[in-house]
Amino acid sequence: MKKNHKIVISVGEPSGIGPDIVIKLMKIYANQKINAKLLFIADPKIIYNRAVILGENILIKEKNDFSSIKSNEICIYPIVCPNVIHPGIINPDNSIYVLSCIKKAVKLCQKKIADAMVTCPVHKGFINQSGILFSGHSEFIAKLCNVEHIVMVLTDNIYRIALQTTHIALKDVSSYITKTSLNKKISIIHYSLKKIWSISNPRIGVCGLNPHIGENGYIGSEENSIIRPTIDKLNNYKNFNIFGPISADTMFSEYLKNKYDIILAMYHDQGIAPLKAKSFGKIINITLGLPFIRTSVDHGTALKLVGTKYVNINSLLESIKLANFLIK
Repeated sequence: MKKNHKIVISVGEPSGIGPDIVIKLMKIYANQKINAKLLFIADPKIIYNRAVILGENILIKEKNDFSSIKSNEICIYPIVCPNVIHPGIINPDNSIYVLSCIKKAVKLCQKKIADAMVTCPVHKGFINQSGILFSGHSEFIAKLCNVEHIVMVLTDNIYRIALQTTHIALKDVSSYITKTSLNKKISIIHYSLKKIWSISNPRIGVCGLNPHIGENGYIGSEENSIIRPTIDKLNNYKNFNIFGPISADTMFSEYLKNKYDIILAMYHDQGIAPLKAKSFGKIINITLGLPFIRTSVDHGTALKLVGTKYVNINSLLESIKLANFLIK
């Protein structure tokens, strides 16, 4: 692995916890011995003003690339936010600024100026309130990259949980579980585990959708009509190593016995709730299927914690460490 990987970080919602965790991170970053240069995408005034509130003395340098970055500096690619920022109070009019920061981070990766990107939290509700349709960070980045199929994976560096569906209403989940979509997502997971994590024969555990995997069709048919035939086809024709469908209420206990390299859950809370119960604050979000490495924190904008001493930087630090490790 080469040294001094270049990681670009979009700071996220300006009124949220993003500026706080960036400032706190950089106070200790030099001691972490991570061979990576960091370039933040934000309005420098927002970072400076938040540092004043936090009582932190920081050094900010504006840069448009990774040249001459020093560990004791917060190096920022400047994008101006046109509105006054009130910490802890989101203004939907800042949504264009928030998305501009993400776009710039993606562009730096596409141009190979950066090796990977890390994202701090945004608020989907307020972005949609501004009139911009936004289902999530991952989906937005995928669209910028002209990628149709991606997979959201969350990990605490011990367990990996992938999601078949992400930010959709529970009543709509079944309609998003098709043979085509399941085939593509499992294929992305299989090849990503081989390429990124260097697992030669990935063991993929697939959850069922319904309780007790449908009781042979009595309380749901998706397992028999969609999930099981897709798994069988991939195992038989591509020599994949897939197990399932398995009832989600036992799947996670089996993972504890090291039976799988990753679990594919059918919907958001089915997969994320057990992981967050175990490792909240230490989880990293990874987007598979993009042309570059992208990781993200596992928490939201945490508006009530903005400007306080109760800020936890673990998820951001782990996101940076993992991105740095996964860069090939």
